[in-house]
Amino acid sequence: MTLFEELIALGYRYGAPTPQAAEIDGQVAAQQVCPRCGSPLHYEGYQRTDPRYEYIALIVCSHCGYSRPF
Repeated sequence: MTLFEELIALGYRYGAPTPQAAEIDGQVAAQQVCPRCGSPLHYEGYQRTDPRYEYIALIVCSHCGYSRPF
């Protein structure tokens, strides 16, 4: 099971809490490179509201699949 599948199974849905959060987190992710393959990274956000509000911002490599929260 991938990290993304785990998040969905835990009740998270794709997206940032606000457009501003997505913009800021996207800028942070775009300034980094993948530690595995050196490719550019992009941002993906996941949030859930049950049982409490939680937000996870991830940096993700489209080339090799590396991902981690930041």
